[in-house]
Amino acid sequence: MRASCSNLWVPALAVALCACGSDKENAANPCADVDCGQGDCISDGASAECNCYPGFHAVGLTCEEDGGDSDTDVDTDTDTGTGSDTGSDTDTGSDTDTGTGSDTDTGTDTGTGSDTNPVPCAERCAEGCCDAAEVCQPGDIEAACGFAAEACVACEEYFGCAGGDCVLDCDASDDPCCEEEPGAIVAVRAGCNGGFVVPQCDGEVGGECDPCGAACGAGRECQYWADCSDRGLCVMTCPDDVPGEGPYTTTGGCPVGFRCFDQGDESLCFQDCDADADCATGDCDAEGACITDSSDHVEPAGC
Repeated sequence: MRASCSNLWVPALAVALCACGSDKENAANPCADVDCGQGDCISDGASAECNCYPGFHAVGLTCEEDGGDSDTDVDTDTDTGTGSDTGSDTDTGSDTDTGTGSDTDTGTDTGTGSDTNPVPCAERCAEGCCDAAEVCQPGDIEAACGFAAEACVACEEYFGCAGGDCVLDCDASDDPCCEEEPGAIVAVRAGCNGGFVVPQCDGEVGGECDPCGAACGAGRECQYWADCSDRGLCVMTCPDDVPGEGPYTTTGGCPVGFRCFDQGDESLCFQDCDADADCATGDCDAEGACITDSSDHVEPAGC
């Protein structure tokens, strides 16, 4: 960290390392088109199954009553019960009982059993989370993350689901410049935002500035050493980053050839480099970014 008259900062080398990420995995909901009837669909993110209410059991992706109709259908009753019809009675009637094990009588049986008071998701989802449809989800995917029967949440960009919580994870992001923490590993991301660009002219973002005279253009500020007689560097705020709420580096809406560096209180765009010659200031730091330099001023050719 360099002290300055304008209290600005430059990317600094830290000791924490971060592993490179892979493409974000998209998670579908296997329960989207499943109707279990007397139960709820639950998913492990790859497949679906039915979690049936008391008195019912799963048969494929539906819930059927326990016990079944094992009678020989030779009685004369009209089967008008209003219960959940789970008995193994010896029906001898001439009713229109069409049950084949789950007793789905189509006679006068209008009983609703336990269906009128289904068990709330919060009481049957101890390990996962409850989505908006009161379906118990495993709670370990970005689209439905949670635990202990809490309401499921969708993790934001740069965050993945671990242990039921949304945590910072560049592996869950499509941003090619994402690195979670400062450190030498950050340099491997140099050039991630469209490649490298040539040294910038005075007053432009990435170009030099004179804090005691001609400074930077609109929307930029001149970052310089404590002695403002030295040359400075024009920087700009990252358009798409909220300081302190995401990874250390991202694209952040910066121009092509620049990365967004977030150090908590502010986020600034710095030009990428892999050698001092890539920078208007002649100084490429260990994180692959052009920083301010106290050397004599030499404006790049062509400016």
